[in-house]
Amino acid sequence: MTTGYSFRVKQVTRQRIVVRAVRASLSEWGAALEAALDDVWRYLNTFESVTVGPAMAMIHECGDGTAELAGGFPVAEAIDPDADHQVVELPAGPAGTTLLVGPYERLPEAHAALADWLQSQNRTPVGDPWLIFWATPDEAALPGELRTELVWPLGADPG
Repeated sequence: MTTGYSFRVKQVTRQRIVVRAVRASLSEWGAALEAALDDVWRYLNTFESVTVGPAMAMIHECGDGTAELAGGFPVAEAIDPDADHQVVELPAGPAGTTLLVGPYERLPEAHAALADWLQSQNRTPVGDPWLIFWATPDEAALPGELRTELVWPLGADPG
């Protein structure tokens, strides 16, 4: 399943991310995530110069046909979130990564390929992977130009 993807383990720095968490059906997760990201962007624009990176998301399948989504943006400084938003942290440490170049419909395939590669490397993922949207539909002329990095925090190196 790993054909067509490049994988690596990299060290990630701790990132503070302001998110909006929502639950949606698996068939509607894209629209729900887009609405959450738009909401967080509007919220963060009430602060002066706080965002420091591209949109990010965590998608956790619940097993009942729904997913818990947390979509938002990394921030440079601590903020006191309101009732609709929360601050989460992507921990520092090793993470397995791959880059999906193409439409979001291929995210499950990329996720499975990364999971298979990590298993072949005897690495244990911790929690859910994060998505970093390097080129979004607003920036890419065609779905094939979308660029989404999957970043999956890892446990200790078995080596």
